[in-house]
Amino acid sequence: MCPNCAHAGGGLKKDRFLYRCGHCKRDTSPTAGTAMHQPKIPVQDWVWAAYMAATHTPGLSAKQRQRYLGTSSYKTA
Repeated sequence: MCPNCAHAGGGLKKDRFLYRCGHCKRDTSPTAGTAMHQPKIPVQDWVWAAYMAATHTPGLSAKQRQRYLGTSSYKTA
């Protein structure tokens, strides 16, 4: 659904991975309005961190996540 005009029709532009509304022709990111919109770390790292948290049985500390992802900030991890 288009956030601009609330029209339901449209499609995905494969060249830039954007949703194009069929009514107003506005391009919108699929992550717009979510926690993933303009993140400081790539979406792939978010997915990898969620996978690690879900599959490590005793849990995963922020320090371990920081090492796995290669981030320089403990707060980001």
